[in-house]
Amino acid sequence: MTNAAEAPDPRIEALLDELEPDEQLLWHSFQHVRPTGKIPEIYLFAIPWTAFAVLWMALAFWLTGGTRIGDDPMAVLFPLFGLPFLMIGIGMLASPILRRISANKTVYAVTDNRIIRLQKASAVLVQVVPPERIKSAKCKPGKKQTGNPSPAAIGTVTVKLKGKASDYEPLGQRLIMRDVTQGEDAEQAINALALAAKN
Repeated sequence: MTNAAEAPDPRIEALLDELEPDEQLLWHSFQHVRPTGKIPEIYLFAIPWTAFAVLWMALAFWLTGGTRIGDDPMAVLFPLFGLPFLMIGIGMLASPILRRISANKTVYAVTDNRIIRLQKASAVLVQVVPPERIKSAKCKPGKKQTGNPSPAAIGTVTVKLKGKASDYEPLGQRLIMRDVTQGEDAEQAINALALAAKN
């Protein structure tokens, strides 16, 4: 019976399944969410926004509470005008949590043929960058992090892209690999891919 601690990571299994038979994996890293101990900056805006939306709806309900829909339909519906603002506020409050959940399901990889961003959730979502779209890559090292994973520099690799995105390719002119380990190795492998595509 396989020990749970020895069971392969489903993200790695999904990544290996994505590779072509002759494709070589040069580098890969999970996206490690670094605890900062700070309140997310978006909360400085999201909390007052949501509180105002709740206050608006509460006051509107209070002011129109005795109105029947037959007397003044607009007065009855007036409190609901605050609902879209409330939903936006809830979305802003939830975004750091959702971003963390997404990060914990993400793995980046560089092969001898492409860059891969894979997210293993209920389904496998994959984005790829072929060598001909790579302009350059640069790693910005972060601080040392102890614990699990073992001490290693957690950094961010920014890949500048060129050309037009095809299916399953990231839109825009940049691919950002946040909070990855051994980012310098990724930078070297990606720049080698770009150089080989020019020759």
